[in-house]
Amino acid sequence: SRLICKNCGSISNTFEPFVVLSLAIPVQKEKHDGDMITLEECFSEFLKDETLADSEKWYCASCNELCPAGKKISILEEGLPPVLVIQLKRFTALGVKVNEPVKFPLDELNMKPFVLNSVQSGTLKYRLYAVTD
Repeated sequence: SRLICKNCGSISNTFEPFVVLSLAIPVQKEKHDGDMITLEECFSEFLKDETLADSEKWYCASCNELCPAGKKISILEEGLPPVLVIQLKRFTALGVKVNEPVKFPLDELNMKPFVLNSVQSGTLKYRLYAVTD
């Protein structure tokens, strides 16, 4: 993840290895009958830029104080595990259950669109092994 100070532009990078990704299910504003949220939309929601709330101010070493900051999560190709577990967050921060179905690829999940600066000429594919409810 990358934190960027909104005052001076200073950047802090943190590398966190993972095997499990917990993805929130995005709320669709205009949903048509039969439209389902896709796993790709869950990844896009997970990777979108975020502005930290006032209560989450970040200590910027350059400014020497707590500052407003932006946060960006990126997935690095070399950080992808051999087996990837994806957990869908079925509850909101307020404890409300999200009952929306999520469409996922039955054959292969190509991670290339979600990886920062992928250098592989092919795709970064995972094969579905199991689904639990």
